[in-house]
Amino acid sequence: MTDDRLLILAYGNPLRSDDGAGWYVATRLAEEVDDPAVRIIMHHQLVPEFAESVSRAQAVILIDAAESPDSPPGLINCATVTPAAKTDRPMTHHMTPENLLAWSRDLYGRAPETTLYTIVGGDFSHSENLSPDVRAACDSLVERILAAVRSHA
Repeated sequence: MTDDRLLILAYGNPLRSDDGAGWYVATRLAEEVDDPAVRIIMHHQLVPEFAESVSRAQAVILIDAAESPDSPPGLINCATVTPAAKTDRPMTHHMTPENLLAWSRDLYGRAPETTLYTIVGGDFSHSENLSPDVRAACDSLVERILAAVRSHA
């Protein structure tokens, strides 16, 4: 049984400059999306409690910032997430996307199609402001995800 057509989980620390990229995108999406079948959640990290919500969605979009010294700030990476092969990792309040999907599958019988968007950050200092490159990337990602929301309609 699914409750949400699309679940958007954005995570990171909005008080650490570019680490708040996911929150920025989710906030913008919440202003634009007026659809009760699209659920948007912002949190500091992925937690086991999200497994049930994930299992009830038709599709999931995860949004996070990433540190990558070899990539320019503002680079958007997109990956399909598949569940970890097994959930031998203890249930803690720090999960990878693959482990979150594995818990969803193992506890609730479903691991829906999941896409992870990461935005490479360049500044993780104490600030509530995104760097210019990351903010531009976030604005671009909002448009990409709005298109995905419309395609799931």
